[in-house]
Amino acid sequence: MREYVDKKKEEDIYELWRECFFDTAEYTDFYFRYKVVSNTIITLYHEDILTSMLHLNPYRIRLGNREILSNYIVGVATKKTYRRRGLMRKILTDALNDMYNKNMEFTYLMPAAEKIYYPYSFRYVYTQNRAKFRIENNDDLKKETNQLKHNIQLTFTPLTIYSEERVYEELVNLANDLLPQNFDCYVIRDIDYYLELQAEMKSTGGELILLYRKERIIGYYSYMVNGDEVEISECVVLPEEKVEAIKVIYYYFCEYLCHKKISNKDENDVEKLMVTFLETHFIKGLEKIISVDKLVKTPIIMARIVHLVEFVQHIKAKTATSIILKVKDNDIKQNEGTYELNFNPSGCEVKRTDKKEELTLSIAELTLLLFQGVKHKEIETLYQSNSELEERLSLIIPYSRLYINEIV
Repeated sequence: MREYVDKKKEEDIYELWRECFFDTAEYTDFYFRYKVVSNTIITLYHEDILTSMLHLNPYRIRLGNREILSNYIVGVATKKTYRRRGLMRKILTDALNDMYNKNMEFTYLMPAAEKIYYPYSFRYVYTQNRAKFRIENNDDLKKETNQLKHNIQLTFTPLTIYSEERVYEELVNLANDLLPQNFDCYVIRDIDYYLELQAEMKSTGGELILLYRKERIIGYYSYMVNGDEVEISECVVLPEEKVEAIKVIYYYFCEYLCHKKISNKDENDVEKLMVTFLETHFIKGLEKIISVDKLVKTPIIMARIVHLVEFVQHIKAKTATSIILKVKDNDIKQNEGTYELNFNPSGCEVKRTDKKEELTLSIAELTLLLFQGVKHKEIETLYQSNSELEERLSLIIPYSRLYINEIV
């Protein structure tokens, strides 16, 4: 039977997590300490055996100029001996319909593979701009590190659970000042967010590093370690401090490698360090400052509209425009139907209608239209023969500037 978990079943959930995922014990312990205490876990049992589960991790999202609650779907898992029986479909569609009944506007996930969630109308909405650079542990490294040390203008220190509350408050203020200037959709930062982030980085062997000019925080970066590979999960800095921040980060990892703070599986000296910025938005142009091996765009987050009316009624347009739209949704039947959508610069009036549709979209295509815009290749062909319809659709303002980089 399907049921919401109580704490007595946490041991079953922990065991299924360890069976299905390959996280370290430290990272798994972080997840169960910080996330399981506040999330919703939907489970399927066969007699007394936990066969399948899905975790809904709630986040406060800034969507346009509003704050909403959205679920980040993680931990979708089925016990190996019970796979290929449709259990994932059941648990995922149940979760989607439960979220609809709670008027949740959209949900999102980081897929192990796109093909798993594509049939459930999830589509990629956020692509990271990544950059990789390499540091070699050769004879010149210590000399280069010493030169860098005398040229950097910023200071840095790790954020810890013992950092003063005013430090956390300054960090929160910095992020919540910079993020809305750059993005339409992101997780709202607060003190608990950064307490969790520093704990998450620590569980991987990394840290969250604060960047200072004199006594003022001007940015930060967080990183994870896996052998001789480092991933900088987040890097947020004031635009005028971008160049100096890049220099400090490069120096930090040069020194890091010099002192062999990394231990790899063979317990040998680390000869090189491969560092990846998972998102370079705040440090664009870093390849002009340090030698970058690769710049790559990586689709990372898939989303789908859950409650059509709740989501669409807040969508704005440059000027007033309207469309009669028929929507298909195989998994949330309440979304299906024909709607008259009247957009304006303040929002959208949404009402069901018996009028003939001008355009038919699946809920996945509507998700792309309202997150990515009218020019997305998957929906572009649907109106190409109708320039007047294209012109009306192009007036709709999508939530196209996303920044969703949380792992769990």
